[in-house]
Amino acid sequence: MRHRRLFDLRVRHDFHAGGGSPDLEIEPRSWHPGGARALARHRLLARPRPDGLEILAELDAHGEPQIHLADDLTLGFDVRVTGPDFVHTTDPDPWTGLAAPTYRGSAPAGGALTLGPASTPHPKDVAAGIEISGITPAWLTAPPRFTLDLPARRALWVYYLCTTRSNGASPQIHDLEPTRALAFQGEQLAPETDDPIGQRLLARNPERRCYRFTSARPITCQRAPLRQLALMLGQDLLIQDLPNPAIQSHATLKVGPAKEPSNTLFRVIEY
Repeated sequence: MRHRRLFDLRVRHDFHAGGGSPDLEIEPRSWHPGGARALARHRLLARPRPDGLEILAELDAHGEPQIHLADDLTLGFDVRVTGPDFVHTTDPDPWTGLAAPTYRGSAPAGGALTLGPASTPHPKDVAAGIEISGITPAWLTAPPRFTLDLPARRALWVYYLCTTRSNGASPQIHDLEPTRALAFQGEQLAPETDDPIGQRLLARNPERRCYRFTSARPITCQRAPLRQLALMLGQDLLIQDLPNPAIQSHATLKVGPAKEPSNTLFRVIEY
């Protein structure tokens, strides 16, 4: 039996620099006739890839699909969350208000799938659906690639510094990458702070001063380290590359007296 690729489904996640997500998998629907049963009925195979699926058609002796592809053929797939980090790395806003988010594609050129509501409810363990329509044998000549584009979570970054070092200057965070120009507002925390994380740090480190540095704007989370984010004490370079906050270290904090609580990612630095 000969097979040829008909189309691809690929995940592109901003947190992973536009690559696939290890916390997701795509598979043909088992609960709907337009899923695995439709693939089997048309002699189509769904072959897993590290970042998605490729759909293959079984060919006859003339290089045509073994089974005729119906003009109204729509194939359905399920997107399932398989890893605990997905909720920490992914911006939930696009799915907000959608009971069963569904991505759709039909263009012969492929491209980004379009998000919208589902026509039928999904099982509870399905995070989102994918529906591909307009499938024709002509796709075998130039198989389209459809991408499920997922944005990374954005949050204010907060660094806490507990230190005994002093040279008469206040510590600061400087972005040494000029094209990025991230800014952080720093302040020394007092025992009466309303920051619960700061309160715990001060209680555990009574001999140290505790500072909090908050980014001026939300930062897009990414797996790769954010290089050239430096901790300075006056002219002294303490740390050239501050590590990113851990994606699991999130908190809702009031970062200013006149500000509403904000979603933050934080990291504690002891120096």
